[in-house]
Amino acid sequence: MPATIAQNHGPVGLQQIREDGCLTYIVWDKTTHDAVVVDPSAAALAEVREVLQEHGLKLVAIVETHTHADHPSGSHSLREETGAKVLMGRGTRSARADRLVSTGEVVAFGSQELRVVETPGHTPDSICLLYGDSERPICAMTGDTLMIGSTGRTDFPSADPAALFHSLRVLDDQLLPATRILPAHDYSDLLFSLWGVERERNEQVRISDISTFVAMKREES
Repeated sequence: MPATIAQNHGPVGLQQIREDGCLTYIVWDKTTHDAVVVDPSAAALAEVREVLQEHGLKLVAIVETHTHADHPSGSHSLREETGAKVLMGRGTRSARADRLVSTGEVVAFGSQELRVVETPGHTPDSICLLYGDSERPICAMTGDTLMIGSTGRTDFPSADPAALFHSLRVLDDQLLPATRILPAHDYSDLLFSLWGVERERNEQVRISDISTFVAMKREES
C-alpha cells in the first residue's frame, strides 16, 4: 500500500503518494475542487482514484514533468477515465502529450495555477512546476531535475549535464530558501526538502563551475 501525506497550502490541497520511491502529486483548489495530478505512476493509480473520490475532485489536467524511463506512467489511463488532458514540456518526443508547455505558461485548476519552468538536462523535456506568487513560490515540483541531496541522472542518451547545470541556476533565480522541494523520486523516505537546505547541503547543487559539474555527472553510473 503506498504511503500518502497531505499538506496544507491555504486555498490549495496537496497530497503526495509514494510507491517504490516514485512520488505522485495531487493538487486541488479547495473551493472549486478542480485538481491536477503530477507524475502519476501506474502503481499509484488506485490511490489517486481514492483521493479524487474522497475529496470530490474533478481532474482537469495531468502533468508529466519529464518522460519516465524507469517506471510505467499512469497518465494515459487517467486520461481515458477522466478526459483530462496530458501536458508535457515542449522538448518532449512523446506522442502522449495533448498540450506542450513552456516557461511562463501556467496550468490552471480553479482559481489556482502552477507555473511552468523548463529545466532540461535529465531529459530534454524536463519541467518544474511552481506554486505560489512568482516572487514567493511556496513549493516546487521538480521532477527529476532536482532531488533531495542529488540531481537527475545524465548518463543515458538525450541527457545533457551542461543543460542540467544551467537549469539549476534557473531554479536558483526563482526559488526562495523556504520553498519546499517536491521531487518525482526519493528512496530515503523523505517527504520534501527546502531550497535553502539543498543549496547548503546538496553537493551537486553547490558546484558552481560548469566543467566540474559536467565531469562529475559523466562519472555517474
